[in-house]
Amino acid sequence: MGISILTLTYQRHHLLEEAMQSYLLQLDGFNDISEMVVINDSPIVKYHFEHPNVRIINVDERFSSVGKKLEWGFTQCRYPWIYRLDDDDLLSPHALEINEIYRLLILPKIFLETRNIISFLKTNMKD
Repeated sequence: MGISILTLTYQRHHLLEEAMQSYLLQLDGFNDISEMVVINDSPIVKYHFEHPNVRIINVDERFSSVGKKLEWGFTQCRYPWIYRLDDDDLLSPHALEINEIYRLLILPKIFLETRNIISFLKTNMKD
């Protein structure tokens, strides 16, 4: 299962460039299972970047709210796991690797334990 890095931006190319670089530095081992999706809704500034793992989507009209922009951005992501990265943030070193370990090793254990607790409660609770 892959992961999409979703970044929203509006005329902040000086910050966006660093955020994108922090993602690109972590692609080793994640080329085929990750992408960065940048949503830009500035009618004035259009971004272009050529990389197979980065998709910049320039929208001609400004979204009515950040929530609407984010909601639409989720629909543009290819992978079921989505990591939100603001355009003024950086991915910490090994963020993709740590996220994958969490998703593959820790979440299944939490799910299994939760199922066991629910099952126990159902069999031992009185109506």
